[in-house]
Amino acid sequence: MNKTLFLAWQDKDKTRQWFPVGRLDVLEPQPLYESRYVRGAELAHEKTGFGPLDDFPEFRQRKERVQCRQGIWLGNASIETIN
Repeated sequence: MNKTLFLAWQDKDKTRQWFPVGRLDVLEPQPLYESRYVRGAELAHEKTGFGPLDDFPEFRQRKERVQCRQGIWLGNASIETIN
């Protein structure tokens, strides 16, 4: 069964609005992890100046990896896995 985690970002300075900005998919049967931005990242960029994360600088970029660390760092945000 595939699993998906969405990443949301809030513009705390101007609008206080939340934007869905990314997603992490776990593809089975062999765990393959794919991360990418969603349309909300581009909307956040247009409305608030949201910039790409340091380790993931292109909005249209996708990353795939066979293994995923226990904690995934995204810029200054941290996603911890929960088993």
